[in-house]
Parts: sequence; C-alpha cells; structure tokens
Amino acid sequence: MNGLEDFKIHINSENFNLAQANLLIAKNVAYPQLSIEAHLEKLDALALDAAQMLPFFTTIEDRAISLANYLFNQVEFSGNEADYYAADNSYLNCVLDSKTGIPISLSTLYIEIARRLELEAYGIGLPGHFVVGVHTDDEPIIFDPFNAGQILTTEDCKNLVAATQGALQGFSSTWLEPSQPQDIVIRMLNNLRHIYISHEQWAEALEVVRHLVVLQPQIAPHQRDLGLLYYRNNKLRQAAHYLSDYLRQAPNADDARTVKHSLKLVLDKFSKLN
Repeated sequence: MNGLEDFKIHINSENFNLAQANLLIAKNVAYPQLSIEAHLEKLDALALDAAQMLPFFTTIEDRAISLANYLFNQVEFSGNEADYYAADNSYLNCVLDSKTGIPISLSTLYIEIARRLELEAYGIGLPGHFVVGVHTDDEPIIFDPFNAGQILTTEDCKNLVAATQGALQGFSSTWLEPSQPQDIVIRMLNNLRHIYISHEQWAEALEVVRHLVVLQPQIAPHQRDLGLLYYRNNKLRQAAHYLSDYLRQAPNADDARTVKHSLKLVLDKFSKLN
C-alpha cells in the first residue's frame, strides 16, 4: 500500500485525527523515513506531563488555560517569526522537534493534546491567522498558540484579521465557528502548496496537490494544478491527462485558453519523444 492510499484510508476512517493526518502528509511529501508512531508517542508524553497539573483545576476553562500555559510557556512551543514561510513549520514532526511552528500547526498541537485530556478543543480558521477554541460550560475560550497561547476576545480576533488582511468592511461571526478537521488539513495543504511552488520545489508541490485531490476530488482547478506540476516534473503523459481532464470539467474557465496552450506544449514535447 502506498502513502497516498494510507492517507485516503485515514481521512475516511472513524478514527481520523489531525495529528496522524498531518504526519502522513509529512511522511509522503518530505520525510519518507518518518516514524509516525514515534511522534504520536511524543504527543502522548506531552499529554501525560500536562495531565499532572490539570487535576488541580476544577473548571474546564481553568484546565484549558493551564494546558496553554504548559505548552506555550513551560515547554515553550512558539511561533517561528524568523522563518515563517518554511515548509517545516507546517509539519507536526518538525514542530515537535524544534518547538516552533505557524498558527495552524501550533493550533493542531494544542487540539491534539487537548483531545488526549478530554478537552473539547477545535480550530478557528480566521482569515490570515489560525487560532484555537475550547468549549466550556459558558462561553468558549479562544487562544492564539502562535503568540504564547494568548487568550483572545472577539475584538482581539477582529484586530488579528485586520492585521493580516488589511482594513475590514466588517467582521463575520461565522469566522469564529469551529473548523471541521478535514478543512484544517485542507488549509494546511494549501499553505504548503503555495510554499513549495514559490520555491520551485515541483516534486513536493505535486505530492501536496495529490493529497488535496483526495480531500477535494470535485475541485476542478486541482486537476489543472496536477497537470502543470506533472509537466514541471517532466511526466508528460500524466500532464496531458490532467490538463485535458480539467478542460473537460471546466471548458469555460477563465484560464481555459492558457491551459489549452499549456496542453499543446505538453503534447508537442511528448510527440517529439515518440
């Protein structure tokens, strides 16, 4: 069984969790020798250590705050401001080893430790900045794992979005709703796609898009991206297949003419090899 099949099985299983999905991507895209089990055990060990102090707190809110303090002040997981756009910041194995990451990976860390401690944590996909929430007996509590687990108000969330997106016409309360776990994986994959393409790491970018197709088979632009990335990887037969498939699915797309030109280049190059 290949790595992509393992990912597909996990995504569709009842035991789906963010940590294993993230580690499967890391193994398939960048770290083929990665031991997924070893890094899941690191998460278990962190949860066990955190649990030693959680019993001293009686409310869910206190337990959630205690966990944030443990991860981001005692163990000192932190945001990697010096090298924010490095691909490794997205991979949980690298975050566990370096203790640095970006908002979505540090939020994933919190969510996975919280799950082991029976706290109902969830991701919040604010535009431009990912944070984490915890259901309590009253109002949910929101943390910013990238900034030392700072507790956020709704106004703080508005300011975070404004800081990354510019002046806002308005703030949508739907932005504070829980992100579905698979949507978190999709957002992480999209981050990686942009990073690898910007660095012209075509092999890694191709693998990332192949994982996106597993999660979003109905998104036609993924077929286009697969075609273009197969071309960059000099796999002309696959490039022609996916570019043609995109044009069949989206014949009136704004970029249809450009894609037709790319397909012609692929076919011309392929014909010269035969």
